[in-house]
Amino acid sequence: MRSERQIESDGERESGADGGTLQTGHAAIHRDAGVLFDAETPETVREEAAALIAAHLGHERVAVYHVADGRATAVHRTPEFRASHDAAVVEPVPSTLQTVVGMGVARIETERVPFADAAAYCAAPTGHGEVVVCAFSTVSCLGERFRQHVNEIASLAGAALFRAEQSRDTPETRAASGDTSKTSAPSGDTSEASAPSGEQTEREAVLDALDRSFPDYAFLHDRDGRYRDVLLGERNIGENTREEIVGSTVHEVLGRDAADSVSAAIRDALDEWETVSVEYPLETGGTEQYYEARVSPVQFRGRETAVLVARDVTELRRQREQLRQRNERLEAFTSIVSHDLKNPLNTAQGYLDLLERKLTRDGESSSATGDSSDQPPDDAKSGDSVPSELRTVERALDRMAEISEGVLTIAHHEEATLQLERLSIRAVTADCWEMATTAEATLTVVDEFSFRADESSVRHVFENLFTNAVTHGGSEVTVRVGRTDDGLYVADDGPGIPEARRDAVFETGTSFGGGSGIGLVVVETVAEAHDWSVTVTDSWAGGARFELSGVDVVDCDGRAAE
Repeated sequence: MRSERQIESDGERESGADGGTLQTGHAAIHRDAGVLFDAETPETVREEAAALIAAHLGHERVAVYHVADGRATAVHRTPEFRASHDAAVVEPVPSTLQTVVGMGVARIETERVPFADAAAYCAAPTGHGEVVVCAFSTVSCLGERFRQHVNEIASLAGAALFRAEQSRDTPETRAASGDTSKTSAPSGDTSEASAPSGEQTEREAVLDALDRSFPDYAFLHDRDGRYRDVLLGERNIGENTREEIVGSTVHEVLGRDAADSVSAAIRDALDEWETVSVEYPLETGGTEQYYEARVSPVQFRGRETAVLVARDVTELRRQREQLRQRNERLEAFTSIVSHDLKNPLNTAQGYLDLLERKLTRDGESSSATGDSSDQPPDDAKSGDSVPSELRTVERALDRMAEISEGVLTIAHHEEATLQLERLSIRAVTADCWEMATTAEATLTVVDEFSFRADESSVRHVFENLFTNAVTHGGSEVTVRVGRTDDGLYVADDGPGIPEARRDAVFETGTSFGGGSGIGLVVVETVAEAHDWSVTVTDSWAGGARFELSGVDVVDCDGRAAE
């Protein structure tokens, strides 16, 4: 054992777990971790790791277990650990050790402890199915700092174990086994010359298949953010190829904000020796993509290095935004059902109650006077045979029907599959005009063209825009439909919409005079389903002009200015 050696302190010191000294600075551990990488066999690596824990953390009851096949088998135990727990196999595997191996994180267990005379234990993974275990006779010895440092030493030991295993694959051992294939050094590291390529080994074949099929990128970075290697991801990284980025820094490859975020994450991971998460944008082919990365520290060839695994989350962010918008619409629909529909319903019920009382009083009055003649009501004398109360009820019910239809239309377009076809602007608008307006209103199709859209869906756009024009512009409103550089427009000569209110008109329940407040929400929903955008501005006459952008115009047989 080398636990008797004197370790120079360069950080804060506190009482260790076994009465020794705990050095809390990372630098001291990394300075002495070189012995791990000098070790020529895995057995020596495990022994030196236990010695580091004894020297730096003041704890000597250390073991290394290999977890596989439902059991944990000791591959190294210090004399102090063996004295308190002689069994070499723990079966079944404790859940804490399974978690440490499966998730790759260090854990402290104080309840289910399988080691004799131990009240608690700390376990940390090496990354090779092995777990470093420190057993304690009292729970008070454990703390977050101790867990972090055990995890740090275990991670260093994992890198050294990999190196020791690789060192066994020497030319001599390959020749003895009849295997003459050789592997090349990682790209970007020229400290070892690449051997001439022979027949690809099974390990190389697996790694190559993983590289081609894995959805993520994996990079090796130094503390300065320089790319030391591309571990996974043969595709282009932004505007740079794999060969171009190795040796470059993140500030030379990524945008400024992204590079600042990534380099900060690398420093945090190495300083705290913990896995750090970061999200950043990357412009690829003129399109901004978003990546989510996890950065983990590792000791590689005697140097502090960070492994960064990045995944494209652009589509995930888009889906999250769609979900957020749908949740907002769901809340809006709830408001419509609970409030907007309730108001006209209450109005209709109230006026029906008034009419019932009025008819009851009229009947009682006729009975008292003995007058059985049918006298027309006041409304009939004025030329209207329908009582005013029923007219109010009728309007309230019409508004309820309009709101219900709008809600169903929006709900339908949340999940509908569009059937795109070529449509004539004149034919579509003519049909919608008859459904939505009065005889006195005027429609002018300024430009003749065709466009691609789902006919049943796009009808809702024109019907609602025409209805909106009549509602706010009056029965004699003039409406023009024409083409823009990026789509089409519908404009009227009504009062228009003040600039301060233009964004609000697309919000559910918003109306500035007479409407249900849902028609323009339907317009925006259908537009978004087609990947169009809709905006409102001033028309030729100072009225409202709704522009649909991103429309696929098939042809244009002539265009006149509005």
